[in-house]
Amino acid sequence: MHAYLEELKGKGITLGLETMEQLVELLGHPERAYPSVHIAGTNGKGSTAAFLAGILQAAGYTVGLYTSPHLIRFNERIRVNGKEIADEELVRLVESTRMKMRTLAPSYFEFTTALAFQHFKEQQVDIAIIETGLGGRLDATNVITPVLSIITNVSLDHMQHLGNTKVQIAQEKAGIIKHNVPVLTGETDPVLVTLFKNICAENSTELMEATAQLTGTSYQKYNKALAMTACALLTLQGWTISEDAITKGLTTQWPGRLHVIDNMLFDGAHNAAGMDALIASLPEKRDLLVLGISKEKDAEEMAKKITPLFKDVLITEGTSKPMLKETLLAVVQRYHPRARAATREEARAAIQKANGTVVVTGSLYLVGAMLELLGHPTSV
Repeated sequence: MHAYLEELKGKGITLGLETMEQLVELLGHPERAYPSVHIAGTNGKGSTAAFLAGILQAAGYTVGLYTSPHLIRFNERIRVNGKEIADEELVRLVESTRMKMRTLAPSYFEFTTALAFQHFKEQQVDIAIIETGLGGRLDATNVITPVLSIITNVSLDHMQHLGNTKVQIAQEKAGIIKHNVPVLTGETDPVLVTLFKNICAENSTELMEATAQLTGTSYQKYNKALAMTACALLTLQGWTISEDAITKGLTTQWPGRLHVIDNMLFDGAHNAAGMDALIASLPEKRDLLVLGISKEKDAEEMAKKITPLFKDVLITEGTSKPMLKETLLAVVQRYHPRARAATREEARAAIQKANGTVVVTGSLYLVGAMLELLGHPTSV
């Protein structure tokens, strides 16, 4: 089963809805069996999804949650009430889906999205929280018609697929906006907010902006505010969500995002805006940084921002399309001359010996690999 998924992954990214629309039709449109909330955005969409799912679960609903990428196990992507899909269920769904799709040749993400839709139908969820994979307009998840669409924010990332400016990227993400479906955003750039409002008007719906105000330095306060505002909008549609449920749901720890374990902080910041958010959330004591960045990312901008803040810096590699540590080291040493390269095993040893605060960041694939090496689970 995992061999088949890896085979699909090797085919790369496919943007477009034609294959996905055919696939869900062959499967009997499982995505129509339950209401859903659709979440796009450059940063924070996974955390917002997790907080919203946690709140709805605390309110007594059975909640499906589909996110990507996974940190350690594929099963993490597909959860119901926080519980990952079981291996035997995954094997069965992979085989049955392969039989039903006939001559279709879906991409990895199209296929896994179809698995999630079916699992949620079988588990009879009351609602599913669906995170986009890349962009929005042409993303495989965009075959759903949700009860609420959320665009967390927009910054420069995945430019080879989505465009070279924030406006172009925003237009792609705004592709999740549907006729007469309310839209919520945490974006504050007035140009982009106006763009979203205009697209909403074309679709006979309204744009709402996050209204909840939370204090603190953690960037998660913005994602929590979005989840809280989403709850207010769902309440207007008849969903029953108490203040206690909101309080409980907001305690959800989304693995790999400002994830504190003892003296270690793991965060999947993987673009310049994500790095800014992480830096604003860092503790004052900053001893060891373990950094790994994917090869298609703007390593210069990220390294310039974060590496001078730390006493020691180790450069290593994540598990998917990493920038070679020697290549990244050459970039980093312009801003932290004493930085050095290390294998993940060497980084693990350094982390275990460290007495001060350790931060692991730059890539979710690195965060997942280091959590696994250090023996920490990724269950919610």
